[in-house]
Amino acid sequence: MMKMCLTYLFHLLVLLYVSFKNWSNHDDSLYKMIKELHNLFLIHQQNLLTKYESLYSELQEFISNSKVACEVSFIKDESGNDVVMVLIPIKIDSTILPEYIRVENNINCGCLFLEYSSENLSAVKPSLKLLKSIESALSGVENLRIPSYAGATLLSYFENINELLTSSIKFVGLRFKKRKELIVEMLSNWSGCLIEYDNRRFFDASFLISINDFYFVFKVVLSVHYPLEQPILVMQSIYNIQSKSVHTFSLTDLSFCPQMETNDILENIKKCMVDNIEAFKRSCFKK
Repeated sequence: MMKMCLTYLFHLLVLLYVSFKNWSNHDDSLYKMIKELHNLFLIHQQNLLTKYESLYSELQEFISNSKVACEVSFIKDESGNDVVMVLIPIKIDSTILPEYIRVENNINCGCLFLEYSSENLSAVKPSLKLLKSIESALSGVENLRIPSYAGATLLSYFENINELLTSSIKFVGLRFKKRKELIVEMLSNWSGCLIEYDNRRFFDASFLISINDFYFVFKVVLSVHYPLEQPILVMQSIYNIQSKSVHTFSLTDLSFCPQMETNDILENIKKCMVDNIEAFKRSCFKK
């Protein structure tokens, strides 16, 4: 351990000497020096792992195959034993993200943290931290729980997390696309009737509709699970404005399945409104 520290100190002094010798106020000398110092520190921390042969071997395999720069740090637990923290940045292809999530390419969308403790660092506690925008988008994805580390290596676990995250985001993107398709189809059919709609995530829209000169507000709400869950359809009266509460009528008999084409879904919605208009009228004016 002492030999490693002395080697690190020697390399640090050499780096500082060379950096100041080549210093220039007209280029990015400071940035280069800080980056080299950081890289030197990372290498030093990784070399400290040599006394833990298994983890050191996994780290070398990870660096060789993933081409991802990870950070390693040592702390002591209450008993004075080593605890190793490994931080791995995670990037994703921004083209698979829904439009309302803005992340530039080559920007880390989060980090994978791995905490190695106990004797021979045999206990591993993983955790995943993501950008708030991505974390919020994934809240509607079922069972987005990172798997146990048991039986994995650093490389295989990182690949599993990457695969899980990518497939989950693609799923969110697909649901967003389906919501947008339906709302846009409604806007196209009822463009002159629009009251308001969610133009960012396409979760809902409201229209002023007339059937046989009977006017009402029609609301459609799409859940984060759409199209696995059918749209929530509500007809709202405009003839009870003096009432203490707004009169609404829910349409629960929509013919729907997740595999239907968007235009077919809209046609079924229209039919459902027509089929229920008389019952809605009676409910509006009954004493």
